[in-house]
Amino acid sequence: MTTNIFVTLVLRSSFGVTTLTHSAVQYKKRLPNRLAIHHLPLLQPFTSRIMSITFEQAAVDAKKLKQTPNNDELLKMYALFKQATVGDNNTEKPGLLDLKGKFKWNAWNDLKGTSKEDAASKYVEFVEELKSKYGCN
Repeated sequence: MTTNIFVTLVLRSSFGVTTLTHSAVQYKKRLPNRLAIHHLPLLQPFTSRIMSITFEQAAVDAKKLKQTPNNDELLKMYALFKQATVGDNNTEKPGLLDLKGKFKWNAWNDLKGTSKEDAASKYVEFVEELKSKYGCN
């Protein structure tokens, strides 16, 4: 027996309401009445889209903080953003005289091996912490 599953998520954000629908997921087996943890791959098309929406919103919010975060917070935010958007650091280490570049490179390089999805999730969480600490316009 083939079962069609239709999943709809409604997201509410400052951009308004977004509805995402994923249909025609087919299984040739009997499914339980409720989705369990092992059915989470069904939601994968949504989770990546949701993360994309929240990551983009966090990047916008980071620019609207009422106060500039301290240098350590800025470095962490930079490193998480770069890891989430680019992945592992594959650039050459800056020279001795480029102290700012060297600190940024080291912060990003420290995240080597972290997946883009994990970095994006940590970035969103960190920006939320900064918003509660500094406020957001």
